[in-house]
Amino acid sequence: MKIYLLAGETSGDIHGAELIRSLKKLQPDCHIRAMGGSFMKEAGAKIAFDYKDISIMGFIEVLKRINTIRKNLNRVTQDIIEFNPDKVIMIDFPGFNLNIAKRLYKSFQLHYYIAPKAWAWNAKRAVKLAKYFHQVYCILPFELNFFKEYKVPATYVGNPSKNQVDRFLKEEIHSSSSSPYVALFPGSRKQEVERILPIMLDAIRQFPHINYKISQAPALDISVYQPFLHKEEDLIQENYELLKHAKAALVTSGTATLETALFGIPQIVCYIGSTISIRIAKLLVKVKYISLVNLILDRMAIPELIQETCTVENIHQQLEGILNHHSIKDKVQSDYEELRERLGSLNAADEVAKFVLN
Repeated sequence: MKIYLLAGETSGDIHGAELIRSLKKLQPDCHIRAMGGSFMKEAGAKIAFDYKDISIMGFIEVLKRINTIRKNLNRVTQDIIEFNPDKVIMIDFPGFNLNIAKRLYKSFQLHYYIAPKAWAWNAKRAVKLAKYFHQVYCILPFELNFFKEYKVPATYVGNPSKNQVDRFLKEEIHSSSSSPYVALFPGSRKQEVERILPIMLDAIRQFPHINYKISQAPALDISVYQPFLHKEEDLIQENYELLKHAKAALVTSGTATLETALFGIPQIVCYIGSTISIRIAKLLVKVKYISLVNLILDRMAIPELIQETCTVENIHQQLEGILNHHSIKDKVQSDYEELRERLGSLNAADEVAKFVLN
């Protein structure tokens, strides 16, 4: 069997690699070609396009490079047609992947792993999913009810972040940290780090006996962080290594909020966006919360400090509570246990591989 995978960012490359291993476990002789990165290559895919040469993020950036995007769409589409796969699997990255799907759905069987967040904004994408795809694989349990309304052929396959964290915790030999610290996740883009990290640091430095360590995004050079560092060893690239001994965390948003919860770390979501981005978001985004933890539990289980509420004083107050009050920490752990139950125990990559191959 010939399979073509499309991933457009680091997380998709990682999840794609897991899926490739699951596919080859069930069908060792399957031939996999991909738009992806080093993780998918190591797992056994032939990389036709490196996602770093294709991926363009942000509203303004996309508008500036629209001609480049069109050329990339044409190149990838032509490569898929020439490869002539039995199945095409698209992983997240909806702006690009849905454009490819529109060109190919009449000729190829298309699958979508990690469904677009149409429930958050741009519900029209759900109509496209129903039209273009043979099967859509959800990793958040509440997505199913939304997609049913649009007759999307969707199924919940488990959550890959939970699978990865569970595997890490099972393999890791834990030891207590002699110097407790707070983990800081200031985002994955240069502008995010420059905007939010100084506020996080001002808040944490009001606790003289608590250290901190900072997550370095894979795509960002150390020079982005150096103006804010006391010492370079406070910067850690591996998120799981950062989380395993953390006592609390300050997190921007995204998958890191879910990973932090799965490690059982009390956290505060802190986010400040650009004025333009926030105005656009207010027009388009239709969700009550920005963290996956709160979205899955459908309540404010962890505090979210956004825009004008994201101040040094507010972060300090929330952090003091989760560091020093057992009742708050106990409530957080109870909520996290419920979160784990809702996510379930399915192995996402294995489930997707079964559906695709059968």
